[in-house]
Amino acid sequence: MILSRAAYDSALNAGTLKLAFVGMSNIGKSYASRAINKAHGLPIIDNDARIGEALGLADMQALADWMHYPDHPDHKSRAKTYIQREDDILAQSLARETGGVYDLTGSVIYCHDAALKTLKQRALVVHIAAQKSDFARLEHLFFNNPKPLIWDMQFTQGPSQDAKSAMRESYPKLLKSRQTAYQELSDISINSNKFRDLSGQAMTNLISQSLPTN
Repeated sequence: MILSRAAYDSALNAGTLKLAFVGMSNIGKSYASRAINKAHGLPIIDNDARIGEALGLADMQALADWMHYPDHPDHKSRAKTYIQREDDILAQSLARETGGVYDLTGSVIYCHDAALKTLKQRALVVHIAAQKSDFARLEHLFFNNPKPLIWDMQFTQGPSQDAKSAMRESYPKLLKSRQTAYQELSDISINSNKFRDLSGQAMTNLISQSLPTN
């Protein structure tokens, strides 16, 4: 839902703004959400945590263990279950009458069209765009501390290739496809380095300045 600068500033000051961050896991969505919550009091809607709760899983590690790597026979069926929960939780959270800052999962782009249409209609969607300098860091973080990850046909494994090397080979393709999908979903896209180390007030000013004047 693209807003004019004046409409955005008005909704932010009134506490009715629905602001949704999309982007790679570990790109800074949670940091931005906490900073804006601290500066403006907008409640954080953490969809990762809500999905874990809906699946009866204690934390992010439990969620990653439940999802499995893409070579596991249960991965595809559990990815499908995860997306269905994400669809439901996205719809529930967007139905709120009050504003909020939505810390969306990295897999939100795989939600069904109806859920994404509702997201676009009810929230200003801001893409925190990964830069070339981010990609090596993101790969290191994923392989050292895995998060639940949906590969969406981006994983390929050769007949004599082990799963770990196949994932390392496939991961850059996954990041590239996700970057394109986040860009298409978002109302505005702001480079990750512009968000780094900003206060919540500076972040909301940056978003305001990225919007049309009328």
